[in-house]
Amino acid sequence: MTTYNSSAVDNATIGHRKGISLQTGRALRDNPLAIGEGSAGAPRIVGAALDTHIGGFLLVSATPLTLTDLDRHKTIVMDAMHTNFGGSAFLVIEYSNNNGSSFSTGQSLGSYPLLSYAKLRLDLVTGLFKAFKASTATFDGGVTSGTLTVPANVNAIRISTNLDVELDIYCFGGVP
Repeated sequence: MTTYNSSAVDNATIGHRKGISLQTGRALRDNPLAIGEGSAGAPRIVGAALDTHIGGFLLVSATPLTLTDLDRHKTIVMDAMHTNFGGSAFLVIEYSNNNGSSFSTGQSLGSYPLLSYAKLRLDLVTGLFKAFKASTATFDGGVTSGTLTVPANVNAIRISTNLDVELDIYCFGGVP
């Protein structure tokens, strides 16, 4: 990660008719990168600047979905729609801290009844998750929440299901 150097670009260092030292030149080159990478001491980019729509996916049973390069994200939000007539769908998540070379043991994100919609929020740092569910049968499928075991420095996840589920996935918030 690039180092952020605030002292090299303060008002006392950069001024009218002042030369640019090697240290100041490097800071002018490196500081924007350090800000983008979220380096220690660098100003934070927050809100919509870090919100990323990963994409829409059809998660097919027996074919897991793997998302990598998530190391700068703290929260995953998934909109899930289960329309398969085979019964309840079960979502399982696995974590990786080596960008998908290996994964943890699968952990359940709960079951979702036929013709249901759910919004799932998953914290990649703490493991806290919450799923708000609604189905055509009840119009209020309730809330499922809990804490999953998450390894340090998660940078990839793998999601699998027993039945077809449509997912729309977003990533939010850089890790401070």
